Amino acid sequence: MSLSLRLTACLALMVSISACNNSSSREMASGNAQAADPSTAPRGADGGSDADALPDDLTLPDGVAVSYQGIVKPVVDNACLSCHSDGGQAAFRPLSSYAEVSNAIDGMIARTAGNAENPMPPLASETVRAELNKVFLAWRDQGLPENEDGTISGTPEDESGAAVMLAYIDTVKTTIDNACVSCHSEGGQAAQLPLTTYQQVAGSVDAALLRLNDAVSPMPPASEPEQRAQIAKILQDWQALGLPESLPAP
Repeated sequence: MSLSLRLTACLALMVSISACNNSSSREMASGNAQAADPSTAPRGADGGSDADALPDDLTLPDGVAVSYQGIVKPVVDNACLSCHSDGGQAAFRPLSSYAEVSNAIDGMIARTAGNAENPMPPLASETVRAELNKVFLAWRDQGLPENEDGTISGTPEDESGAAVMLAYIDTVKTTIDNACVSCHSEGGQAAQLPLTTYQQVAGSVDAALLRLNDAVSPMPPASEPEQRAQIAKILQDWQALGLPESLPAP
């Protein structure tokens, strides 16, 4: 079995075991659990207990290439999708696509950290959350690649056909600072919608594109159509790349 598949299977097992164990603990705490009976205890695939079924190598080895398709998607599907999809308790924040997960990665890292005030997944053990956190951090540090070869599907191209690589820090921030921040910052006419940080800009891309293409009330208000088209192209390319904050190290 490949390392990606083995890691995915390990984490999937950890999440399911953690949910089972936490659920049982809650039932016992509420007085709804029946007296302990070894014959009805959760069993592993080999007939042993769930704890016996845990493999030894549960951690993500240092230096492993982490991609969305190879590791992150199967892990998120198993650990998060039951809530973060249509019909789930957190359907308002879906995590069913590369764009959705890459856009939410900072929040996912924060919610799986050991000191999170409202940790996720809610029924997972600290061990499971620590492993999820390590996977998410490694993926972000490696530039959030979608595919196992390190690429992102649908990567935009320039006029010569070369792949466009841009990020918030090296391109988008400068563009927004020059075109928008005079209004969209403290003391500006649109201070209620600030665009001074990565999180603020990444969360406003769809709205910004609508206003850039609005023929009646375009933004920036004093800009020429050519300038708005250039800004829109940068934001569209950035969005297609998954809204990276910085480019991966060479």
